[in-house]
Amino acid sequence: MFWGKIAVLTGIIALLVVSKFKGNPRLRNFILIIDLLAIFLLQLPPLFLWLLFNGTTIGDGPEGPLGHWLWSAPHIFVAWAATYSLYHLLFRETTLMSQVCYIFIL
Repeated sequence: MFWGKIAVLTGIIALLVVSKFKGNPRLRNFILIIDLLAIFLLQLPPLFLWLLFNGTTIGDGPEGPLGHWLWSAPHIFVAWAATYSLYHLLFRETTLMSQVCYIFIL
């Protein structure tokens, strides 16, 4: 629950930065790079944990939900979208596709 709130907060920060710093692109890009790196790094622990606990019971007792690697698919997509947006922010001009990835990250 706490992890999801942090992820949503980083998305809100990205949205606010894009809307507030239109006049200063260098500052906007710097803040977005830090924010996109945070979004990417926040996806790594749940991604690896879903892959690590594939096929095992997740919980305190013997009965509980069964871990499956497919639950990591949203984390894979968000990590890919953050990486794609970072690539376009750092090495190319901003394109429509990277802006669409921003929307999905948010």
